[in-house]
Amino acid sequence: MKDKRLRNELKYVIRKTDFAKIRGWLECYVKPDPYTIDNMYHVRSLYFDTLDSKDLQCNLDGLFLKEKFRLRYYMQSGQLRLERKVKIGEKGYKDSVSLSRDEGEKIVRGDFSPLKATGDKMRDQFYVKMAAQVYVPKTIILFDRTPYVYGVEDTRITFDTAVSATDVTSAFFDERITSSIPILDGRFGILEVKYNRYIVGVLQEVFAALGTNPVANSKYTLARMYNH
Repeated sequence: MKDKRLRNELKYVIRKTDFAKIRGWLECYVKPDPYTIDNMYHVRSLYFDTLDSKDLQCNLDGLFLKEKFRLRYYMQSGQLRLERKVKIGEKGYKDSVSLSRDEGEKIVRGDFSPLKATGDKMRDQFYVKMAAQVYVPKTIILFDRTPYVYGVEDTRITFDTAVSATDVTSAFFDERITSSIPILDGRFGILEVKYNRYIVGVLQEVFAALGTNPVANSKYTLARMYNH
């Protein structure tokens, strides 16, 4: 793991009204993500786990080393990526590979053959892990994301709302998913801050104004708890 650039990640569960209070101040320093439409995009994530839900159990046990595999779909752009998110204590990193729609449809069915013997090192790693340990689709999580970027320390700030989930994993590419249920009170959202080494001082002031502490919030864990 020495070749990985570990990043810090803070999460806050806050009221939408509290985000509205700091938003103007925040936008004095950060810029909207240039890939959004009206400063927002809709995200779907299909999470995979082993038959005995090993990754979920690692989250519940609070282990120092955790990982999750997910297929992420950005609705407006049609961009599709298979991702492995690794957490080492409070830091983490993410590996990903881009997929075509046809490849994504196979992976939704639990068919990982598009990753096999492609000559792509990351795809090979994903295939070996997911096929050997028999990963299967577990849950879909949907949310609306308002993202910002800040150049210092590659800082990225996102606010996720309308967070819902369904265990009807075959619906991943449906135009509308009608089986999802909220997994977070609609009055709240999840504010995430990712950065390399430190948060620049002016942004520290913005987050301090929230008057709340970071939490160990996992959308995947929430979804699995609500759907079972």
